[in-house]
Amino acid sequence: RRLGMPKTSHFAKRSYQIAVVGWQYTQHGAQHFEDIQNTPASHVNLLSELHLSEHSNIDTRGKFQQLRVKAYCSKHFPDQSLLPMEPSYEFKRHLLFDDRKRILFCFLPKVGCTNLKRLMLYIGGHLPLDTVEWNWVDDKTYLEPALKHASFLNSSLSYKDKIYRIESYYKFVILRNPLERFVSAFRNKIESPLERGHDNIGERVKRIILKKYRKLELLMWESSMYRPENISVTFRDYIRYIIETDVSGLNEHFVPSLELCHPCIVQYNFYGNFRMISSDVKQIIEKFEVDPKYYKAISLHDSVNLTARLLPMYYKQLLPSEKDKLVAFLYNELEFYYALYPSEKIVHTKLLAIS
Repeated sequence: RRLGMPKTSHFAKRSYQIAVVGWQYTQHGAQHFEDIQNTPASHVNLLSELHLSEHSNIDTRGKFQQLRVKAYCSKHFPDQSLLPMEPSYEFKRHLLFDDRKRILFCFLPKVGCTNLKRLMLYIGGHLPLDTVEWNWVDDKTYLEPALKHASFLNSSLSYKDKIYRIESYYKFVILRNPLERFVSAFRNKIESPLERGHDNIGERVKRIILKKYRKLELLMWESSMYRPENISVTFRDYIRYIIETDVSGLNEHFVPSLELCHPCIVQYNFYGNFRMISSDVKQIIEKFEVDPKYYKAISLHDSVNLTARLLPMYYKQLLPSEKDKLVAFLYNELEFYYALYPSEKIVHTKLLAIS
């Protein structure tokens, strides 16, 4: 009764039993999912969904997620189920595969992707161990050339080869709260960029933003009156730039995950969470009997991160009308993420003041 369930409700009791047993006895996760699949969706209570969405076992969580993604895609993208004959460059670039372990992984910028790319490329024999152990790896020297062999950019892969891997390999992606991912990209690439020079993503984007919204400061920059790092771009400028730019014109760090990994085309077996990245990836490595040294060679940790704590500071800078536009821009992204991780929707509600 403390959970708000009617005392005489058969379905409410049954849902509660599924939630408790499914949460405590992970070795029986698949059996319990059959129970949930045979139960009308309206009778599976919120407690059950929250438990399963946060389940520590990736197989149990993955089965729950596949049901939610199927429902999401049927509602939002009913015609998007087949791989296009010619996928976009970014789609192909972000799909990494390993034929020996039969794994397919879609990487997302600002979701531990550098370490995960190194891990996948090393497992597949595309990178030497010392490059995996380094804290910094030069993308042009090591990662980008390797990606052309280990991703769907590989020119030797036919359309049938790609379909085969999508249909038969174990597929996973690590997600991050979209609102948090946007702030992380802003802090790392624009507000306090680590890179300098003409290849710096942040400086290129900063120049575009200044040209659109603050031309006087751009002139000062170009006339060498100010150093680039001394010209600040606000979070409001950054969000305006994202929502007013066609997705095809955005750098991958600012592109919604649905546009990069296309979960309605690639039916992933598991959608990990950045908050639990260490335990999620460790289970995947153990699942495929990968030598633990591969995992130890990279730096992954479950994220209790500063960015998550700073979200209110950034989003309070937006006007109500700007929040509305951001919600419209991220509508599908947020619907998808919170379908898989409903417990995090409270962040969405508080920050953007929507239901």
